[in-house]
Amino acid sequence: MTLPKPLFFATDADIYDKLEPASKPFSKKHLLELALRRGIILSPSDERSDMIQFISMLPFSHAQLEEICQQTETHGRTQRTTSIRVTKDINKEKVHDAISLLKQSRSNKDEQLSVLRKDDHFEITVEYAEFDHRKSALRQRSVNQISIQVESSDEGELTVRHTANKRGQEIAQLLLIKLGNDPNNPVPIAPISLAGIVDYRLRTLFWVKLIKETNGLTPISVTKAGVSRVMTLSLFDDTSDEDEEESDGNNDSLESKVGTGLINRAVFEGEEVLESTEFKRTESESSFFVYKAEWLAQGETGERYEIEAEFKNPASASNFEYIFRGVFRKKPSGGYYKTADRLLPAEQRKLCKSLEDSAHEIVSEIAESVFIPIPNFDEEDSPEA
Repeated sequence: MTLPKPLFFATDADIYDKLEPASKPFSKKHLLELALRRGIILSPSDERSDMIQFISMLPFSHAQLEEICQQTETHGRTQRTTSIRVTKDINKEKVHDAISLLKQSRSNKDEQLSVLRKDDHFEITVEYAEFDHRKSALRQRSVNQISIQVESSDEGELTVRHTANKRGQEIAQLLLIKLGNDPNNPVPIAPISLAGIVDYRLRTLFWVKLIKETNGLTPISVTKAGVSRVMTLSLFDDTSDEDEEESDGNNDSLESKVGTGLINRAVFEGEEVLESTEFKRTESESSFFVYKAEWLAQGETGERYEIEAEFKNPASASNFEYIFRGVFRKKPSGGYYKTADRLLPAEQRKLCKSLEDSAHEIVSEIAESVFIPIPNFDEEDSPEA
């Protein structure tokens, strides 16, 4: 379904608030053009604030307000990605049927869901609007997008990769139900998780191996590492939604929680963090383990990628999320551009698959080193009670 276009009633204060931010598109040039389309000539020498003050007092039709909103409509920031692996062979036709059922079940939602079938995977895009009523009328609406990719591995397993937010999680879980076609018998899944591993050395080992051994990515430097001492066997973390939102910001250079006189979490920043004396001392003497990291890695063709990943629930080392922040392309004359570009879709999907495959393999290795299978006894050889 098409997203509804809300009708706005805007006061002069709402219009002023919409035009006032200094960021584009409403620079002086755009303000002059906006006034000129109304048959009004303003002087380029006027102060920008004076131009906005004058324009905001003019009458605006709904079409004119909508034009302003379209030019300044905010889009949600790039979000992290997570994935679920279905450890069962499911053919493409069954996946197609499950996606069709998913689309039907979401038809009454305020969102636009589109599906693109490619040779080796499906791409589902969900666009929806969110409103922040704390802002003025014309700045409340933001358009967000969720991406869900469903692809089969060479081993026949299925990966459901999706945007790591609540709506993305909700839609992905619903898709898994449709794939199983039986709510009482869900499809078997394998998350990227160290839940149940309470050895801090093994939790840190996961990150060391992920950074150093991901296929197709050679580490250049580790610029940030988040460490924690709090462990739990639970699959759930006690962190509230508000705490998670705060930790998502860029103000976590000292992300510490102080209780009973001890620091429970901290973040190291710099160059070659994992090799630093301070990090190694903290790891060995205080039993801290790594739960998130940021690093720069070089691809097979020379590009350099900024990567962030973390266990969103540090205590249980579960809910693995990651993001490729950008790529530094090589200059024709040598060296690298200083500004990072966005990754191309095919490039990003390849890197996501590589990172996920490595993470799954490392989790399996760690689990096998910890959990010793119980031997099977024949009735004759079974020990007496």
